[in-house]
Amino acid sequence: MSDEAAMYRQWQLWITEAALDVQRRRVQQEFAEYSRLLASLQHLEQVHWQEALPSWLRGDGALASVLKH
Repeated sequence: MSDEAAMYRQWQLWITEAALDVQRRRVQQEFAEYSRLLASLQHLEQVHWQEALPSWLRGDGALASVLKH
């Protein structure tokens, strides 16, 4: 293999690695955003269900403490 062919293959390898790094960072960013949105959705669902419960089931009323004892 000539030096030019070896240099060309090395150049292709560098370009491929750079493209993979860019794609890997993009996937990591999208996964982080997805995870953040999923956590936010789970929190909103938890708040929604907590608010839908009667006050004595929420654990924030005096009756709840009476029922616990």
